[in-house]
Amino acid sequence: MKDLGARPSGRILAGIAKLLFIAAFFAAFLPQPAAKAAPLSEIRRIRVSADGSDFKYWTKDSEALKKLIAYVKDVTDKKSRNYIPEKDRIAVYDMDGTLVGERTPYYNTYVAWHARLSDPSFTATKEQLDFEEKFLKAAATFSFTPEESQRQTEDMAKDYAGMTEEEYQDYIGKVLAKTPVWGMKNMTYAESFFLPMVEVVKYLEANGFKNFVVSAAERRLVRALCAGADLIPAECVIGTDPCFKAEGQGDRSGKGYVIAQDEKLIYDGRIKEKLLRTNKVAAIATEIGKRPVLAFGNSTGDLAMFNYTSGNKKYRALSFSLLCDDAVREYGNLKRADKMRDMCLENGWVPVSMAHDFATIYGKNVKKKPVEQAKEAA
Repeated sequence: MKDLGARPSGRILAGIAKLLFIAAFFAAFLPQPAAKAAPLSEIRRIRVSADGSDFKYWTKDSEALKKLIAYVKDVTDKKSRNYIPEKDRIAVYDMDGTLVGERTPYYNTYVAWHARLSDPSFTATKEQLDFEEKFLKAAATFSFTPEESQRQTEDMAKDYAGMTEEEYQDYIGKVLAKTPVWGMKNMTYAESFFLPMVEVVKYLEANGFKNFVVSAAERRLVRALCAGADLIPAECVIGTDPCFKAEGQGDRSGKGYVIAQDEKLIYDGRIKEKLLRTNKVAAIATEIGKRPVLAFGNSTGDLAMFNYTSGNKKYRALSFSLLCDDAVREYGNLKRADKMRDMCLENGWVPVSMAHDFATIYGKNVKKKPVEQAKEAA
């Protein structure tokens, strides 16, 4: 993997680094020692009863969980003035930092992009590799610019141009399942779900809610993660979209081109505008067609989704924001967590403390690496 800190100069060391990239890529597809996170088989088996009596990954005194259970009991009680018919029980979730770990480099940057550029079967230009190196160094300290973030998103879309959806899902699914998580021990990216939040998804399912992911990450990548954990069906995943075209379409407009029965639909290397802030709300209105009654997020990118949900005039609604306040088991940011907690109190959202509400995050055997080891792992 690339060193995200200071790097020695010299052609020899650069050549060694490139060989290590290639070795790391192939290693991702070789059999790995059993991870000690909750394995995907365990994540897929998680269930919570409709009465909420058997949550096991939350602390016993979690006020956030108590508020969620009280809310669900209220809105599913036909005798309650706040009763919500099952057809209108819509819950929406951000992905990064809400359902899965959100450390830097992000999984969509670190895994999907890096794996493709390091793949010997893919010809990356020197410009692409130089930008990747620069961006990943910046990502390690969360210091990339909005322009660099947009370019990275666009570059990654180009790198997967020509693949069908099925080919991409197979390719990236293997990468996620075999790649160790940056900065953590005993966990792959495919296993990096917050176990308490998986319980929330299953609990709401048991109470007739329909769950949707609404993410700024690429939809196809989020689909791959959710499919591996059998958590959210593909049709309920909303994210930033790549553009498609028929394999033989060339530069012709899709409105005038008819795809053949045996012709492939492939990515054309372009990406649509990211689903951030009000773009998330627009996507909810377009793809779901109903206003949510529950929202779960973790950052300022979710504020519009919180407001849209909490502003529901037809039904009682709640918004929950995870706080990145666990610097022991995760890479928390206490300053950011305090800011989000203040916003929750100001707006009537429910804060969820990862440090105090989560009995575990990924499973007891997943450990955060010391800072220096995390840098080396990157």
